Amino acid sequence: MLDGKPGPACESIDPYFLRFTPGGSVGYRACGGGRMRLMVGDGTVGEAGGILDWSAAGQRTAFIAAAGESWWVETDGRKSEPYSRVAAPLAISPDGAHLAYAAQKGGQWLVVFDAQPATAWDRVAAPPVFSADGSHWSFVAERRGQWFVVVDGRPHGPYDWFLWGGPQFSPDGRHVAFAARAHNRWQVVLDDRTAAEGDDLSASPLRFSPDGRHFACAMAQGGAWRVVVDGEPGPAFDRLFDRVPEFLADGSLEYPALRGKTLYRVTHAP
Repeated sequence: MLDGKPGPACESIDPYFLRFTPGGSVGYRACGGGRMRLMVGDGTVGEAGGILDWSAAGQRTAFIAAAGESWWVETDGRKSEPYSRVAAPLAISPDGAHLAYAAQKGGQWLVVFDAQPATAWDRVAAPPVFSADGSHWSFVAERRGQWFVVVDGRPHGPYDWFLWGGPQFSPDGRHVAFAARAHNRWQVVLDDRTAAEGDDLSASPLRFSPDGRHFACAMAQGGAWRVVVDGEPGPAFDRLFDRVPEFLADGSLEYPALRGKTLYRVTHAP
């Protein structure tokens, strides 16, 4: 039912796959006659024995399909080469111009960008994501026990571990940041340079301002916790709470912090 109006009748509909496209159409996976169909709006986008996931952006819709042990990605009526597995979710740039995903073939994982498989990896831990303007993309992968953060096809690393969730892009798409651990130290990298370094990170520690001009992260340095804004470390505290707060519209940042038995309200002005 869309705005009170019924769509086509189906034998069954999986509610997990019921989603809106950016353009406002509703899409879902329907089953009938032993087949699965991807429905978007009032039409069938694709059909296969199995449909594992789907995504849409711009004028493009793509889905993961399977038949037996063969998996593939289908978009605009075109099928990719077969793989032994394709990982969800698929990444489509906001304008629909680019498609990226991780697929397994011959025991190795490939990241496929615009139908072109790239360098093979032992594992892809953080699937591909695009910046808001679609001009940049990234993912996290592992090879021989070492981790790499790949931005626009260029690997950064190796690292011993990485911040779960992978790289983050600024809202304007011009900047990218990620956190990784090497030699028992955490590094926060912003646009190919180290923005901060410390012994530990808070949960979900990376933040961009709405205009993308400012960047903050929270980490432990020398036994004290600090919020680092635009590369400048703030005052030292015994504890920071949960998550780095969001920037306000004017570029300022406020958060509570604890030193001893005193609770502070801290403000960073741009």
